[in-house]
Amino acid sequence: MNQNIIKDLSVNIGFIKVHLPDYTMSTFMIAQSIADEFGVETNQQAIKKLRGVLKNSENDLYKKVKTDYESGSIFIHTSSKKGPEILQVALIINDLAIEPYRQELVPEDICKIKSILENWKRPKPQKWKVGDVFTFPLSDGTYSFGQVLWKTNNSPNCALFDCRGNKSLPIETITSSPVISVLNITANCIDSFKWKVIGNTPVEITKNDVPKKHQGESIIGSLSFSSAILSELAEVYYGLKPLNSAYKQDFYDELLMPKIKRPQNIIIK
Repeated sequence: MNQNIIKDLSVNIGFIKVHLPDYTMSTFMIAQSIADEFGVETNQQAIKKLRGVLKNSENDLYKKVKTDYESGSIFIHTSSKKGPEILQVALIINDLAIEPYRQELVPEDICKIKSILENWKRPKPQKWKVGDVFTFPLSDGTYSFGQVLWKTNNSPNCALFDCRGNKSLPIETITSSPVISVLNITANCIDSFKWKVIGNTPVEITKNDVPKKHQGESIIGSLSFSSAILSELAEVYYGLKPLNSAYKQDFYDELLMPKIKRPQNIIIK
């Protein structure tokens, strides 16, 4: 594995970033805007242009990748066994780009990337289950703590404890601390070891303790978040990040449990 080429489980081919199959995603993926690079106004126009070239390419390339778009991005997926195909698509995108976006690619670098894509092994996610207590670092070098309470499909509901310190705190100290928030989130951070499981203990919180919108049920008004929301909330709660850095002034307040109030050391920018 060439660490100079692989960064954040992705490789760059010119201006195109190819995301590698990782802890939560089983496909190779390109996800970015290419409208400016193609000299057109929208990604819809860009993907139409790309699809036209793919349909006329050799070896049925169009049938081996899935293409889609939205206003801010195009999306290209192919299976984890089709690394050379995603490389071909990236090279075509680079060739279709206008100046100054199109880049002269070094054949030696292309060969290295092809080898990486052909031999890439998807990393195994961290194993986790209900009751697992986990820790994650904060920006000041301390650690915050949470627990998996229950899950709907593969989407966990996690508690964030009012507990902060070094990463080797006793489990009993962590789980006896007040619960700041309970949210339904994606599993990305716990799958990818960004949150490290440090133990397991019985869950003492029930769904009835949690506002309905955060219970993870499939009901009108139910909310779900990226797993990064817990670390963002911890940063705000402990005065490491401004409260009003979100799009709504009271966004983080609405994530707190009903009896939890914002601390006095909160930062307002």
